[in-house]
Amino acid sequence: KVYASTLIMKMLTIKYDGASGVREHIMTMNDMAAKLKGMDMEISEGFLVHFIMTS
Repeated sequence: KVYASTLIMKMLTIKYDGASGVREHIMTMNDMAAKLKGMDMEISEGFLVHFIMTS
């Protein structure tokens, strides 16, 4: 559960820095969501899109 909390906090605070590509940022966010899904803490696709667009 600690790892899940860490992932959630990272998703809430991560911001696109402009240094790397947008695709890489999206893939990073998607990877975190997939890890949460593996821990039975699935994030809906719509919510994930919202996270990505606001980061």
